[in-house]
Amino acid sequence: MACKLSAHDAIIFWHVHDAEKATLAIADYREAIDRAAQTSLRGMIDSSMLAAPLSDRKEADEQLKVEIGQKTAAWGISMSSVEIRDVAIPVALQDDMPRRAQAEREKQARVILGSAEAAIACKFVEAAARASVIPR
Repeated sequence: MACKLSAHDAIIFWHVHDAEKATLAIADYREAIDRAAQTSLRGMIDSSMLAAPLSDRKEADEQLKVEIGQKTAAWGISMSSVEIRDVAIPVALQDDMPRRAQAEREKQARVILGSAEAAIACKFVEAAARASVIPR
């Protein structure tokens, strides 16, 4: 069976391997799978966007498949595949992403500047050491 998530464009492929559990362990397993997938995807998007954009889709697909599979295993349902197609980034994160990128660029610039200043300081120390050894 396949299920398309509504809030984000992702498709999950799953199958019922224990019909008794699927019907008795949960009231509506199709809706439960949909909700488990949505909450897992939202959680992944939130954590990924705060750290780095979702760039490796295959790795994200596999991580999502495992997470949803852990939630649905008790219902006698296993995930075959998860495919993230498109992600709707929340407006708050869209606003925050340029600020984070700018902060990262500034951090890298400070590291480069610090390295250059340290190298210059070493040159001054070497020059001072040579100057103190030269007789006048």
